[in-house]
Amino acid sequence: MKLFISYARVDVGQVTQLVEILRSGGHDPWFDHRLLPGQNWKRELHNAIEHCEAFVYMLTQESIVSEWCQWEFADAVKMGKPIVPILLRKAQIPDSISTFHYADFSGGITPHNVAQLMGGLFVIIANQPRIGIPTAPANPAGFPAQAASPNQSEILVPPDLSGLPEPFEWCEISAGEVTLTDIGGYLNKPETFKVERFWMAKYPITNAQFWLFESAKDGYADPKWWDYSATAQRWRRENPKPEETAFKGDMLPRTKVSWYEAVAFCRWLTNLVSPKGGLTSWEIRLPTEQEWQRAAQGDDGLKYPWGNTFDKSYTNTSESGFKSPTPVTQY
Repeated sequence: MKLFISYARVDVGQVTQLVEILRSGGHDPWFDHRLLPGQNWKRELHNAIEHCEAFVYMLTQESIVSEWCQWEFADAVKMGKPIVPILLRKAQIPDSISTFHYADFSGGITPHNVAQLMGGLFVIIANQPRIGIPTAPANPAGFPAQAASPNQSEILVPPDLSGLPEPFEWCEISAGEVTLTDIGGYLNKPETFKVERFWMAKYPITNAQFWLFESAKDGYADPKWWDYSATAQRWRRENPKPEETAFKGDMLPRTKVSWYEAVAFCRWLTNLVSPKGGLTSWEIRLPTEQEWQRAAQGDDGLKYPWGNTFDKSYTNTSESGFKSPTPVTQY
């Protein structure tokens, strides 16, 4: 994920520590050490904010009163970027920032709390206005998607993927609301989100379906499916071949797939819907946290999709005793 980090110069040591942890996790943090002599600082900062996926504000008393940090923050807000404040030291939080949830790193920056932060950040990005599958007008494939207006006319039939090995089926998920409680340790209290109508694949992607992506000449090896972020491209260079699935069988769900590979697979599927590579009204992507819960819970608010009491016959968990995946059509 591409992140812009706004900070006071006095905190450069802690910022560097955060950057190293983020990079080790495959993310692409930007902070102003990349600026070169002779560059127009304000223009370069604006460009970096414009191209980031989220704006991280390192909160200390020094950064809060910094005119540069204030300008960067205002620029990010104007662009509608997700804002993620991180409290490094005790500070008087102004009203303009107090409306945002902040992560408390005053006890130290560790890989664990950074991982929790990133888990929560995906929730924030997921709640940005964006379209589901399918919606018009045309939308570039990839993650994160650039949003179309939710008031645009909808396409009533999902894309035809009958060319994939069976089974593949779309399930329509109606628009509604979901309430998330604690995602990645980020949410301080339950929050309710609106979810637009979308379609979700009924079954997990199988070994046979993913194999098409692996083996196609324009599939896994094609760089264009990985150009959605610099971190994805770097991950692909370091992993030229996909890891083998842990469990063989055409009808079994594909395992050992990274997030980067899953996004690339979705982009490849989108291209199958529009084989000429032109703009398409379809975007096949990974579901957001809100969409996952909306698909499972609907309007009923049940603990499980089938009710409030756990039943091992409805799902393959440790209680089932299988100790391995089952065919995707079994449940």
